Amino acid sequence: MLGNKKEKKNFFFGRILVIHEPGPNQLENRYSKMLASRPPASQRLNPLATAKGQKLLCELTGKPASIVVNYFGVPYYYCDRTTLELDWNGIKQKIAQLLVPLRQPPSVIPSVEERERQETNVRKSKLALIDLCRMEATKFLVHGDFELSIPGAVQALRYSLDVYGAGKIELVPCYLLLAEANLGLGRHKQAEEYLSLANWSILKNPDCSNRTKSQLYRNFGKLYASQVRHATASARFV
Repeated sequence: MLGNKKEKKNFFFGRILVIHEPGPNQLENRYSKMLASRPPASQRLNPLATAKGQKLLCELTGKPASIVVNYFGVPYYYCDRTTLELDWNGIKQKIAQLLVPLRQPPSVIPSVEERERQETNVRKSKLALIDLCRMEATKFLVHGDFELSIPGAVQALRYSLDVYGAGKIELVPCYLLLAEANLGLGRHKQAEEYLSLANWSILKNPDCSNRTKSQLYRNFGKLYASQVRHATASARFV
């Protein structure tokens, strides 16, 4: 009985997930809790109400947005309801309130000293947000919830780019999270793109730790093995 593999189909955000060898009660409880957590109601965007030349893009995918939802008075745009719910359950429900001061236009502060203090506080908030988002993404990744790990990793990458800039070594953990999530979902092209970005950041920073390099090479090995490129995979694992 225990040795036989069983498949369990769950309807999750309009998709059928096939899960092998589940712990039935644990998986069903986890998914039913996520499905019970619904984001606020969304509204369809009216193209005529959008300013000329303004492009509203999806918060998670970067595709043209078709709906909008407000969290604590801050608008967020999505390409569809499924993506909105994925983002909500993956990370937004935990950080929506924390994002309010970061997503609103900065107030005009006449004093240089006060402006510097505000910039310092904003940077601290962004760093704390990066840590929280990476932690949530890692948690989902460990449990095999690959799709749910993506929103947190995307959010962490967005603020890492904002704080550190492109090509910095601090971006690598976010790239690796996104690569692993996409590998788990069988999206090899996206995984390779994120691994290439991580590799570029590491090449630009030769003092990078061996642990980080090892994580990169392991993920390249997993990618090539899943593509049946065994010789290339073996070279990466060495």
